[in-house]
Amino acid sequence: RLVKDVNAKLQATVYINGNEVTANNGEKAEFVNVYQPTPVDVRVPVKKTLVGTKVTEPRDFTFSITPIDETSPMPFDKKIVINGAGTAYFPAIRFAETGEYKYVEKELPAETADEYIGYTFDSAEHIRTVTVTDNSGILEAVWTDNDETVSQIEFTNDYTPTPARVR
Repeated sequence: RLVKDVNAKLQATVYINGNEVTANNGEKAEFVNVYQPTPVDVRVPVKKTLVGTKVTEPRDFTFSITPIDETSPMPFDKKIVINGAGTAYFPAIRFAETGEYKYVEKELPAETADEYIGYTFDSAEHIRTVTVTDNSGILEAVWTDNDETVSQIEFTNDYTPTPARVR
């Protein structure tokens, strides 16, 4: 920007990328600033714990994530599978705006009656709240499970093998 005195009036010349920007016929130049903070990606971990008798043949357990508010961002895959005990992550959820976002995470029941013979079903539904804030142009996310800050959601199943019948 260069300012000079022209006939007792200050005149400003504005340059953008080395090019002079001018207004025609006395019109005012308009400048529009767009603020867009850096988005944050959140990977949501789920832990499966098995208790009881030692598992000899682990099964696949399926988990889902569903938004409570349909405008909440979602991962491209809303289900994950864990074989036996362990931890897995939903694909990253990208948050581009500040706010509070709520999700329900749960274990899905077996598709057939004999699929999980010997396993109990964990019917807990965890309400996950992701709070996104702006820290000097960089979005940050903190998440809680049922209002408690946690590092992961845990589902627990008990395994007791079905006794064999002797004929």
